[in-house]
Amino acid sequence: MPYITSGERIARQDGRVETYRETIIDLLQIRFESVPEETIQQFNKITDLDKLKTLHTQAVTIPSVEQFQQFLNELET
Repeated sequence: MPYITSGERIARQDGRVETYRETIIDLLQIRFESVPEETIQQFNKITDLDKLKTLHTQAVTIPSVEQFQQFLNELET
């Protein structure tokens, strides 16, 4: 197995974070047609993969973009 430097590990992590963000925003836009810019800006500050995985599940199951925003607010506090 090839050696992976810490820089490569960080780059991979950053790539996963960005992929999750894009996927969740796409999913919200498909489900609700419009996502407020404020939500997107707040969401794009999240770098924790576990939080993003939780938000992904919420994006699939939550009934409204307003409730997603409320969940996002609660997650950040």
